Amino acid sequence: MRTYKEEISNGEEIAKDLINLVGDVEEIDGCLQDNYFFSDTKDIKIGNHKPRKFIMILENYLNTWSSDHVLIMTDDENLFNSTLNKYQKDLD
Repeated sequence: MRTYKEEISNGEEIAKDLINLVGDVEEIDGCLQDNYFFSDTKDIKIGNHKPRKFIMILENYLNTWSSDHVLIMTDDENLFNSTLNKYQKDLD
């Protein structure tokens, strides 16, 4: 199973576009920016990257004043579920 990972600065924009396309999103509060988990994205292409079943846009904390996002596109359901569960537990 292939997984693509890239640091991005426009995570909020990509998340809004994906919400409009996919509709179903698990949004979890981060420190400075939110984290987004999308499933059933096998037909969604971002840039030149092959579509994957799952897309995660996760906050990448830089310092107390700023953060950006990491885009993770994967077909690995275990990776998606374990990452989502970790973020949900951290929220509690």
